[in-house]
Amino acid sequence: MSSTSPVGRASPDDPVVTPAPEPGVIDVLKSLKTDDFKKVGEVPCARSALLYGIGTGFGAGALRFAFRGSVLSASNYAVATFCAVSALSWEVCRWQMQRSSIPKTVIVPPASQHRDE
Repeated sequence: MSSTSPVGRASPDDPVVTPAPEPGVIDVLKSLKTDDFKKVGEVPCARSALLYGIGTGFGAGALRFAFRGSVLSASNYAVATFCAVSALSWEVCRWQMQRSSIPKTVIVPPASQHRDE
């Protein structure tokens, strides 16, 4: 008897392969180091995304506080705006980087067509 089994059927001798579980939030948080936060500025697009988010979050929170006078409401608007603008500017920056890194092909006619005879 051979140890191979037909496609779609498992023989009793075949080991059961279970996929590794994907890491959860707790696993990711345990893997973070303080050096990771010190190097955020070196990550492409991170610095500009955070600066845009901080600036617009502060502006949105200040405007909300000026018009409504509620600190809780203003801080909610500031955090929500920070998150949204940071994520959006991160994605736009990464998209622009990807778009510019694609090699552009320039079609150049053969040199014989450019010569004046």
